[in-house]
Amino acid sequence: MKKVYNVFKSIGEWLAKAGADKYLHLLAGLVIAFFTAMLMQGVAGEGRWTCVGFSMMVTVVVGIWKEVADQTYEGESDALDWAFMCIGGVIGCGLWMM
Repeated sequence: MKKVYNVFKSIGEWLAKAGADKYLHLLAGLVIAFFTAMLMQGVAGEGRWTCVGFSMMVTVVVGIWKEVADQTYEGESDALDWAFMCIGGVIGCGLWMM
């Protein structure tokens, strides 16, 4: 039990170091993936896995586009921002599939 606690504690400490910006990327990825999958199924009538694949593809591309825009206009980008957006996309797809 102590090992499980230490794992969760280390994950919590890592998330605390990430900063509020990362959580906004996570939320954005979640929203993009969830609503893209919902729209894909409602409008196109596609199957579950097609909707999940397409919504993850959209989330990944939007994340890359955001980091390219950050690099272009602000002079810096962060791969961790993109990773958090992708994690949010996975969570969004999981929520949509429930």
